Amino acid sequence: MIAKTSKMAREIDQGKLPEYRGKFSWVADTLCAHISATMPEYDSHDPKTWPVITSDYLQALLGHEYDGNQCLPPYVAYERGLVDKCVTHFADGPAELIHTDGQTTSIGSLYHYLFPFVYNSQGQAPSTSAFTEVLKMLKETRSNLNDSDAETGKQELAKLRKTLAKEKQRVEAVRKSNQAVKEGLREALSEEKKQHNCTKKGREADAEMLETAHASWDIETGRANAAEKSVKQQAELLESKEKELRAAKAKMRSQAKELDAAKKEAATAQGQINVIRDELRKIRGIENRKRQANDDTPEMMWKRIKTEFEE
Repeated sequence: MIAKTSKMAREIDQGKLPEYRGKFSWVADTLCAHISATMPEYDSHDPKTWPVITSDYLQALLGHEYDGNQCLPPYVAYERGLVDKCVTHFADGPAELIHTDGQTTSIGSLYHYLFPFVYNSQGQAPSTSAFTEVLKMLKETRSNLNDSDAETGKQELAKLRKTLAKEKQRVEAVRKSNQAVKEGLREALSEEKKQHNCTKKGREADAEMLETAHASWDIETGRANAAEKSVKQQAELLESKEKELRAAKAKMRSQAKELDAAKKEAATAQGQINVIRDELRKIRGIENRKRQANDDTPEMMWKRIKTEFEE
């Protein structure tokens, strides 16, 4: 992806990119988040969406001119003067990038990773094209022409035109090649975005399942706590009823003892009453006989004695 980003960057005119005026951070992820907040179309993997950070903007933030002591974060374009100051303090070379998921990516050039608009994969700043050199030479030649060397100038101009035609052909071939590469990069970027979206959806589904599991756990925990509380209440109620039952049994035993004692007392009293009744009967019988003895004639007394004897 880093190599693709670099190739895409070299196909883009940095001068047409918008300047960035939002929040800044030396941490790449934080800076990307700030840029995304103000530029929704921003994509760290698509250089044509990158903004440009200028020296004036950075100086206003720092309160002083950028001196290159702090390394500029990637995934954004920089004014060439800022790049030149940064590379004077940090040596180029291969490096290992550690991603947030723990995976690593090897890069062949730190400059190429940080500043793909300026440096190629070998860490070299692209030289001025032959086409640009020809135009420069043509301009200088025309400015120095005079009447005395006009013929010589014409000959040189003819040579330059031939060189220019060849350079145009080369540029056209490069343009077509770059166009093919661009299409390939677009397809690769589209595929990578699809895979990223699939991964994102999978993570969202996992997060939803985890949230559901947590909710189920909370519900089951609540039910278990309620059941435990109910069991505890039932145990307390059972213990209370057992205490009441033991107290009732003790009371019944006490009442049974009292009843037995009362029965014994009643039996004793009944026995005493029977004795008293017997004594009273005897006394009454004696009194009756005495009274009858005094009142009866000898015949009646004899008849009563006879009757009592027969009985």
